[in-house]
Amino acid sequence: MLASLLFALPTPAVAATPTASSVGTSMEGVRHVASRAFDGLLSTAWSEGALGDGEGEWLELRLDRPVDVASVSIWPGWLGGMDREIREHGRPRVVTLTFGVAKGEPVVQREVMLDPGEEGPLRHDVLVEVSQARSLRITLDEVYSGGIHSDTFIAEVALNLVAGTPLAQVEAVESWLSSEPGQRVASAHRDRAIGLYDKIQAEQFGDRESLQQLMDWVVDGAPYVRDRAARVPPGFRVAAIPPDPVSLEALLKIKDANAVPAIERAALRTTGALSSELHRRADMLAAYAEIKGGGVRNVPPWGQEGFEKGALRSFGEPLPLAVDDYGGLYVADLGNHRVQRFDLDTGIVEETWGAPEPDLTDIWFYKTRDFYPSGAAPSTAPGGFVHPVDLAVRRGKDGDSVFVLDLGAEPGHKGSWGRITHIDPAGQIAHTQPLPFDGPISANVSGEGHIVTTRKSVIVLWANEGIAYSLPGWEPGERFRLEDGSPEGAVAFRNGKLGLVYGRELVLYSTDGFRHGDIIGDSLGSGYEAWGITLDERGKLWAALDTGEIVKFKRPGEVDLRFTLGDYSFIEPRIAVIDDHVFVTTRDRILRGDALQLYAEQRSGEQRSNLELTP
Repeated sequence: MLASLLFALPTPAVAATPTASSVGTSMEGVRHVASRAFDGLLSTAWSEGALGDGEGEWLELRLDRPVDVASVSIWPGWLGGMDREIREHGRPRVVTLTFGVAKGEPVVQREVMLDPGEEGPLRHDVLVEVSQARSLRITLDEVYSGGIHSDTFIAEVALNLVAGTPLAQVEAVESWLSSEPGQRVASAHRDRAIGLYDKIQAEQFGDRESLQQLMDWVVDGAPYVRDRAARVPPGFRVAAIPPDPVSLEALLKIKDANAVPAIERAALRTTGALSSELHRRADMLAAYAEIKGGGVRNVPPWGQEGFEKGALRSFGEPLPLAVDDYGGLYVADLGNHRVQRFDLDTGIVEETWGAPEPDLTDIWFYKTRDFYPSGAAPSTAPGGFVHPVDLAVRRGKDGDSVFVLDLGAEPGHKGSWGRITHIDPAGQIAHTQPLPFDGPISANVSGEGHIVTTRKSVIVLWANEGIAYSLPGWEPGERFRLEDGSPEGAVAFRNGKLGLVYGRELVLYSTDGFRHGDIIGDSLGSGYEAWGITLDERGKLWAALDTGEIVKFKRPGEVDLRFTLGDYSFIEPRIAVIDDHVFVTTRDRILRGDALQLYAEQRSGEQRSNLELTP
């Protein structure tokens, strides 16, 4: 039972009467009267019927005796269909709650509500302290307009009273359900629900009518419970109608994505751990359905958001990239727990590293998040990745190697953090190197982990610490600290020193932690916030600004050329360059351009513009 929604009344029984300023009627002739917002069912709703979007219309519940109200729960929007249908109808945005009281002035409270059309179905709880309330009026001040229909809906409203003995009528329902007659009815209903489940499982493609029946019972309770709850006064019935547990168990076993809305609405009927678990299971089921139906989708060259081969997923974090001398562009596909190699000419993925099949995951750095479909399952096994936060290419006589910096541990991990995976020129996992860092890095919308290479070493920066490994034997150097904290980007110059991005500075560091100072001054100008850096195959420094500009330096602090890659801004850009061809990752895709061609075209355009302005 929903114990958190059961509250006491100062008297053993109460009656209530719903009214509204207007009533909407559907195209099928259904009148969405005021009582439908207080009947305890989420699949029914009140709809205003005035011209326009309904601003100024109201819904009211009058009580036959005073009660002490502790909170009000509101389920906004039309919840009687799929989630997409919520957006088709109007939803309350700002409402005013007015409580008429037995003595004294009305109590008024204004509430701003999230949009269930964007957030998904939700319950809005309003904490109040109203003694001796005789009525509640909800007035629509502002609404989220429906995409198809103008009428604004409220699915359900519940008055929650001060804690103590349950409302007498709710208590009577619970007593009957636990009685011998109630248990007999419950047993017969359980047999019927199991029969529907068996029928669905026996059919090759399921049974739509049986699935719909189970979903109805999950959303609005079993029929025998609804019948008894009809004796509870309007505005208090939600507490008497829990989701039907046997039908809910059946839906979770069936794993049909069509059942996600029903599970979501069941979560709205509950509170605490059960509600959280149902939301989690709904997210998992939706993600499972996306993987099940998405294995053969075509991804355009140079990526898009998603989990399919060739798609990228960053959740707002930067996606590092690097190029080799053999036509390959490597991307640390952070949220998909894999590394992908794109062909430089076609933009199509040629090879991936990570778990072989897409899977569900809720891992996000050292915490958890909602379940989502991932291109690869997070894995600490050799060849797998938890979160590849950076990578670097090291050129060699026998081919180019790739070194990937990985978070290296799953939630609940204890011990040292971080791991390097070495992918050899043949594409095989040649070595994995555990790192000695004492704590994890975090998602920071700029990156806290960086890896760079020199001719003889691999250098890792982990938050505000660093360590260098000598190759080929992986002998570790001394750990060092960075005075400026965690850098937002990193390169390793040919002299072995590091260039680290801090704000608008590029600070030179030695690998023992000695700070030499900023080496670019104000050469990048102003008007930007985020930027990424790289070195090309000749050792020249390049920068990508979030304004869309690309800068090449003759030497740090002296600009060689500057141009715009495209008519858009970047989000946390990361850049790679080879043979004056520029590649930038932003918004889960890769942008590219010929630097010399773009610079010449834009330079020519500036010169023509200057000639036109000359008198």
